[in-house]
Amino acid sequence: MIDITMHRPDLIVVWPKNLDYPPFRMFVRYYRELFGKVIVVWTDAPSLWDFTKEVESHMDSDGVVFMYSYTKPGEDWRNQAINMGLNVSNSDWVLFMEQDFFIRGGKDLEEIWNSRDNFELIGFKEGDRLHPAFLLTTKRLINKTSKDFSARPDEGYDHFGKFTSELKTKPVLLDDLGIIKDEGYTHMNGLSHNFSLCMTSNTQYIYRKKDFEDYLNKSELNIEVSPKYKDLLALCHKELEKK
Repeated sequence: MIDITMHRPDLIVVWPKNLDYPPFRMFVRYYRELFGKVIVVWTDAPSLWDFTKEVESHMDSDGVVFMYSYTKPGEDWRNQAINMGLNVSNSDWVLFMEQDFFIRGGKDLEEIWNSRDNFELIGFKEGDRLHPAFLLTTKRLINKTSKDFSARPDEGYDHFGKFTSELKTKPVLLDDLGIIKDEGYTHMNGLSHNFSLCMTSNTQYIYRKKDFEDYLNKSELNIEVSPKYKDLLALCHKELEKK
């Protein structure tokens, strides 16, 4: 087992206020002792749905720091939220994570943590992109960059693209550590967007419908969910049944 007295990484998560992610909340609860601070930064979302009170109530016992990011015109919402989280992080290590990333379990996390003696940058790639859905790195490396996490499509960068391009260190990938894609970890991709499509009755554009349906069916298992979230599940199921 990992020595939990060691300096643990802070977990930074950007969370749209119009959604709940019960499986991710369960991940935080199960593996809370492996992190220093867990920092959730709420971002605004163009929706009538608002889960901020429910999520904060559910995670009240999990020692989570909640912050609110309000983006002004011309500002990148994710860049602002990440930098807010970094401003209250006091660990030498940071794990950036997204709610649609699933890793097999605690032993794999311990393997990753233990690899920090040899590496300062650990993550996974989709294509050529070092993806921010699970990206563990040091403050030392972060502080050498411009801390620009914004999307820059005119320069060919998605979110975190400019930031990762400035990390002048070769990453070690999860697969290199024996944590293999689709066996040890999965990035679902499109989860939040699929929920938004359900909310706006545009489910003809749902991404990987079967995977999304499986997520809906499993997302209220083994952890508390609010009546409001059950209403959202019912809405999504209803929308997905439409021809």
